[in-house]
Parts: sequence; structure tokens; C-alpha cells
Amino acid sequence: MPEPDPDPLYERLRERIEADRGPIAWLRARPTPARHALLATSGIAVVTTVTLLTHSTLEDASLTFVIGLGALGLLAALSMAAALRPLFERGATPRGRLVSGAGVLAAALGAVAIGGTDGWGPLGGLSCFWVGAVVGLPVFALSIALDRAGWRGPLFGALSAGLVGLIAIQIACPATQLTHLLVAHFGALLVATLGFGAIGALVARRA
Repeated sequence: MPEPDPDPLYERLRERIEADRGPIAWLRARPTPARHALLATSGIAVVTTVTLLTHSTLEDASLTFVIGLGALGLLAALSMAAALRPLFERGATPRGRLVSGAGVLAAALGAVAIGGTDGWGPLGGLSCFWVGAVVGLPVFALSIALDRAGWRGPLFGALSAGLVGLIAIQIACPATQLTHLLVAHFGALLVATLGFGAIGALVARRA
């Protein structure tokens, strides 16, 4: 009786694991809960660093702002979990991943908007935009390093990085004008997601 053909996914994964060397191989060999913890820790470290450097405080934050911040934290946690989802779990189709990503962005938009308690107001400076767009880079890089199947999770790794950057500037910046929040803060999330997502797509193509 002929032997069944090997599972293509398993064969690709086995080849990928065998090709890994050094710290990357060690990181990907960690149990899934440990990989999730490492990625979450990197996000907390980024937010904490930005908070300490800007001497920001949440003492005067409104209840709606705190609720929005909590929602962003939940979205970041869900995105990180999706980026490092175990291989044995059935994956979504490319369209499903795009729809899920769009849902995360829409929820993040709402979480940012409810903090705009002073109307539209002036745009203000764009330093938040640039900081928020790039500060999540360590989170994205680690998500790629921890991902055992790089062809599946780049979108959610990019979303994780963008959300971490957004949370950091939400805490660091005291602005409550909608114009600033939507352009400089939510805009940073969009740019980070697109930029990191493009890099992740190249990594996925190679994988």
C-alpha cells in the first residue's frame, strides 16, 4: 500500500525550522504562551519608555479616554495573539484576514475618537504622527522573529506594532481635539500598519 503524500504545510514548516539558526531558531522554538508573553512584554516596554521620556501622566484623563485606551490595549492583545496563532489552528483566508484587520482599524478609530472631548480644534504639531508611526518597530521585528509561519501573520504583526505606537502617543500626548487625534494619532496607526505590512508581505513572500 503506497504511503500518503506528506502534508505540504508541514513540509514547508519543517524546512523553515531546519533553516533557522541562532537566536531566531531559539525564539521560534519557545512554547506559544512564552512567545505571546515576549511580544506583549516588548509592547509594554515601548509604551513605558515613551511614557517615561515624555513625563506624561493620566491623572487628568477623562473616563472616555481611559475606556478608549483600554479598548486599544485589548485590540493590541488580540492582534498579537493572531500574529502568533498556533499552526494547528485553522487559518483565515486572505480576504478574512483583511476583513479582520479592517475591523481592528475601525474599532481603533472609535477608541481614539471618544477621547476627543474638546471638539475638532486645531491640528497642532505632527510629532505624535512620526513617533507613533515608527516607535512600534521593535514590536513588529519581534513578531516576525517569533512567527513560525511567516506567510500567515504579517498583517497582524503590523497592526500590533501600530497599535502599540498609538497607545504610546495616546498616553504621551494630552491633546483632546478630534482633528489632532484623528490625523496625528489614528493617522500614525494607518501609516504604521501599511508600512510594516508592506515589509511583512516581503518577508511572507520569501517564506
